[in-house]
Amino acid sequence: MRYVLCLFWIIFCLSSIALAGEGGFTQKDRELLIRLEERLNQMDKRFEQVDKRFEQVNKMFEQVDKRFEQIELRISELREDMNKRFEELREDMNKRFEQVDQRFEAMIQLMIAIIGAFAGLVVMSIGFAIWDKRSMIRPF
Repeated sequence: MRYVLCLFWIIFCLSSIALAGEGGFTQKDRELLIRLEERLNQMDKRFEQVDKRFEQVNKMFEQVDKRFEQIELRISELREDMNKRFEELREDMNKRFEQVDQRFEAMIQLMIAIIGAFAGLVVMSIGFAIWDKRSMIRPF
């Protein structure tokens, strides 16, 4: 019985050593875990850098949006200014056309007056010629 107990004790010790060797962490496992932890830290740093870059890009987009808003405001101001100027030009053109129309009416009236005077002279000349011919023929 003593031999059996010693045998069990030896088997128990050897099995615990064998299990400890297999189930425990070796130096390679520890180094692997340390490298994994370092890589995870590096990845975290990279992600933080990427987040910072995204924040910078977002700030840039906000600045670009502000610039576009300023440009849109400037364009709307220019559009309003152009509309005012076109309206002024249209009014000036209408005034000019009215002046030209008045000039044409005045010229037409002058032409009518000249034609009327010419017609009156022609009628007077013909009338004088007829009167003169009659007065010349009467004494004979």
